[in-house]
Amino acid sequence: MTQANQGSAMPGNGLDGSSPDGNFISRFLGWCEDSPERTALSAMEGHHEVRLSYRQLAAEAAFWQQYWQKQGFSRGDRVVMALQPGLHTYAITISLLGMGLVPVYIDVAMPRHHIRYVLEGSSAVAIIGLRRALRWHWLVPELKQCQRLSIDGPFPGVVSLPVKMARLARDEGSRKLVAEACPAEAHGIISFTSENRGIPMGADRTHGSLQQLHLAMERFWPLPAGEVVCSCFPLLVLHNLSAGLTTVLPDIDFACPGQFSRKQAMKVLQQLAANQVTHIWGAPAFFAALCDGMEANNIRIPEIDGIMLSRAVVSSALAGRLNIRFPLADGRIVYGATEAEPVTAMAISDYLRSAAEPGYLVGRPVAGSELVVCHALEERNLSEADVERNLCHAGDIGEILVAGAHVLARYVNNPVAAMEHKIPRSAAPALASVWHRTGDTGYLDDQGQLWLTGRIKDLVYANRQVIHPYIFEKQIDKLSGVTRSALIQEGADNMRLYLVCDEPLDEMLGRLTPILKVLGIEALDIYRITVMPVDRRHNSKVDRNLLRTRNRRVHATDYQHWTVDL
Repeated sequence: MTQANQGSAMPGNGLDGSSPDGNFISRFLGWCEDSPERTALSAMEGHHEVRLSYRQLAAEAAFWQQYWQKQGFSRGDRVVMALQPGLHTYAITISLLGMGLVPVYIDVAMPRHHIRYVLEGSSAVAIIGLRRALRWHWLVPELKQCQRLSIDGPFPGVVSLPVKMARLARDEGSRKLVAEACPAEAHGIISFTSENRGIPMGADRTHGSLQQLHLAMERFWPLPAGEVVCSCFPLLVLHNLSAGLTTVLPDIDFACPGQFSRKQAMKVLQQLAANQVTHIWGAPAFFAALCDGMEANNIRIPEIDGIMLSRAVVSSALAGRLNIRFPLADGRIVYGATEAEPVTAMAISDYLRSAAEPGYLVGRPVAGSELVVCHALEERNLSEADVERNLCHAGDIGEILVAGAHVLARYVNNPVAAMEHKIPRSAAPALASVWHRTGDTGYLDDQGQLWLTGRIKDLVYANRQVIHPYIFEKQIDKLSGVTRSALIQEGADNMRLYLVCDEPLDEMLGRLTPILKVLGIEALDIYRITVMPVDRRHNSKVDRNLLRTRNRRVHATDYQHWTVDL
């Protein structure tokens, strides 16, 4: 097993954590000078796996910097990146950050009206994407205001980026990658996601906050330089490049990273072996698919030193499978949010021992993170005094608030979102200036461990009681024959339970009834569905908004109306 190593920060780069000033890619440049031939990224390009050293990645990034200069881009300009993670994506990101330009990440699965909102609000000078998406520029007025750059070929009204020349530049040494001096508050990366079905919120990752994120990850996960990590999370990849690590991008469809078959999982397993991967970080659905492939072929991988699961709750069944398939791995479950990760963490072995308690255990706060749980708060314009007045006692369920130097303090051009999700802290250190409202509900136990019970917007009300979905669904999911469940409420009297199960509902009612009666539920509609709808980003979280709207994508094969008298 690899040992913790606190010495991965490059000497002489002025980024020891004492001052957040400086360009975020300065750490990456330090490793380019110290270990130029070490592999930085490994990924599939077409049918072949390509490995880029730190020197080669820096050379391609320098090529792109020269190209942006010719396009007339200047410091502070924003460039929307509608790209899936890949070698060119990270080379372009590094090039933009180095020049003081601002990459604007958007979810490639984002609805068109959300994309229009992002383009209008970001005031981007250009958008980089695939030709099949950019070819519809004449239907999107906001695309007419910026340059349209295609990563995969030309189209009328779209400029084709010189990708072949960028590949050739990897082995040239004629250009030097530049890292312009940037104050800590300078915009670094702005990221919009489609997780929120309302107006997308732009997480403002300044150069200072990116460095604080790296430092938080380094404290939490202090891997020695040269370790090999498999992950598809963009910010984790940027952290790895700042820490001298090698990142293997799994061979999956990054538009839907959780949706891959057992055959594709076997390809990823081959990647792990070929690259001698030592650590894996992914969403629960990603690991579930890996376990499916490993179980079908009776595979165990003792060579993996560590696995990390985040972005959704983890079932005890999956945790047990991981213990078997990665027998020597230091397995951990990590809790965080788009605006703050990591927040808490715990060992999978400890998690399995907690399976009988209500909710999902996610551990204690990691170093540098603060956490409180509060009773019901007003929607906006809150103060630190409001937080203090509403603190929950151990065991009481409330809203989870987090703080820390790596917690984002603001959103881009969205003061309403800031009022709703950020609470100023007058007595806190300058780098931990806000409490961030996660929107999650949970409680702290007597040992200071956090348990998740659901989301505020997903609370269900029955017979003058509040039902927290995770507590209820965890009990249902333990029933024999049940794969997954979701309790939904639409309006005061419309409560629905969706089940993915092996047996007809009339055979399930006897097992469901005791749980429903204990919770005080008097009546609800039960639907048996073939597939539980999940989020597109990680294929792990139940898409409750889709269930509420009774979307035609949700196909029910069986129905029962249950009442307490049955």
